[in-house]
Amino acid sequence: MKKLFFIAWLVLTAVACNGPKEKTAYIDLNKVVEEYDAMKNIKKEFDEKQAAYTKKYDSLALAFQQKYQDFLKRSKRMNPRKAQEEYNALAAEQQNIQLLQQRDLQQLQEEFDKKTREATDKLKDFIRQFGEQNGYTYIFSQSELAGVAYGKKEKNITDEFIKALNAQLK
Repeated sequence: MKKLFFIAWLVLTAVACNGPKEKTAYIDLNKVVEEYDAMKNIKKEFDEKQAAYTKKYDSLALAFQQKYQDFLKRSKRMNPRKAQEEYNALAAEQQNIQLLQQRDLQQLQEEFDKKTREATDKLKDFIRQFGEQNGYTYIFSQSELAGVAYGKKEKNITDEFIKALNAQLK
């Protein structure tokens, strides 16, 4: 009876050892994000909008500064009450510019965050699809010291993955 259990155990072990192998790999997530065309496009668009934003508010600040300098020159000859009224109007204008600047910056940041989230969601879906289509059991991510701290070079499918990812966008 013991021999029968031993033989059964050997057969099960042999079958288990010869069973399907799990296919695993990893991708360098930092490189994927750097070379993912959708992320590049979002960054380029954000940089352009940020440059336009900076130009707009630099010119508004310059115009306001000129207006304030003119006020300082004229205020010496004005009666104190009129000078205070004009100063208050300038202070309100400056505060309004700052509020508009904060609002625009917040909108720009929210738009960037939304587009980045959408691209990240597409990336996650693509990783899943890529894994399924290529027979992977696991695809690990490597970024700095998170995820895979070490992996054999032949298990790194980052370049293959990036090509497939960017091809999917076209």
